[in-house]
Amino acid sequence: MAFLSFLIVVALVVCHNPKQLPEEKSEELPVFNLEAVAEETVPSAFMWNDITEKATFIPLSSDEKTLLSGSLGITFMDNEYIVIVDYKTGSFYRYGVDGKVQRSFKYEGNGPGEYVYISYLYVDPGYAFMDIYDSGNRKRIRYDWEGNLLEERELVDIVAPVFATEHYMVSCGMPETEYQYFIADLAMNVYRKDIRMGEGYDEIKRSAVQILTSTCQNKDMFIFSRPMSDTVYRITDKALEPLFILKKGKYDIKYEELGRFMTREMKTMKCLMWTRISSLPEYYLIDYKQGEHQHSEIWSKNEQTIVARVREKNGLPFRLSSGKEITLPTERLCIKGKTVIVPVPAEELEGDINGVTADDNPVLLVLELR
Repeated sequence: MAFLSFLIVVALVVCHNPKQLPEEKSEELPVFNLEAVAEETVPSAFMWNDITEKATFIPLSSDEKTLLSGSLGITFMDNEYIVIVDYKTGSFYRYGVDGKVQRSFKYEGNGPGEYVYISYLYVDPGYAFMDIYDSGNRKRIRYDWEGNLLEERELVDIVAPVFATEHYMVSCGMPETEYQYFIADLAMNVYRKDIRMGEGYDEIKRSAVQILTSTCQNKDMFIFSRPMSDTVYRITDKALEPLFILKKGKYDIKYEELGRFMTREMKTMKCLMWTRISSLPEYYLIDYKQGEHQHSEIWSKNEQTIVARVREKNGLPFRLSSGKEITLPTERLCIKGKTVIVPVPAEELEGDINGVTADDNPVLLVLELR
């Protein structure tokens, strides 16, 4: 039961009734056939350098008050500021683009203005406020740009968002709720519900569907692929839009296997265990675990073919000026338009970046793509 409870909690952080989906006209959508190439030999020579116009390293200032862990999330960056969450310590930081820390924030607890866990952080692009979503206390806490408490609001029916912009936010429903996604404005007024799971889905099956639904590293769009469906969708503030077909075939889970997935038997299953689908200017970055093997793949949008695959690395490589190659884990990427930002452990860059030593804070690598 402890294992099952853990999986249900994971489902709340991550998130089938076809009648609730827009009509799928697969003949009009690009088709990417994952099943056909999953067991084929594919080149692995692709690197981030191949599609990068400019790479910039930003060392984050280090002192005894701002020691960062390796569990970081880049939640915001523009031409002036960078906002980073340290999920391990429950802190968040505002940096200048020079890498110098300007403010640090930590308000852990159960009182007013305090959180148990930073489930999601949204930063207003006009610097008016920052919203912490705390699934532990089931509330949203709004601070001003300096970290002063502005207001608190209870999370009702929805959990913390998985995506937010200045126009709308996307949240997963609870396992007991009828819909998988709730679309709301930033005042948390729900104005649309997407993907109704029918009566054949109890809480266990709904939790499995939420866990198996793909995640996305893009900060300016939300795309996802559901189990038992080949269509990849994009959720906008206006509609649920089909983007392309990702043929999973025999690697997709079957309805009758959903309950089994939520037990320890999941370790022996050969279906796709998790998937990440992210959009780059000319490619899709698709990461997934199938059986015991983990894949990171680049697919050409125009050709609808796989370009490269890297196994068991949790991401694609980047070559430093010295010739050394480092892996950029997909789960740490922050993708917005043609910009990709990722924290790199200092020990991987010692000797390659002037002034960086192994004990320093991580270094931000900013890639401007072609």
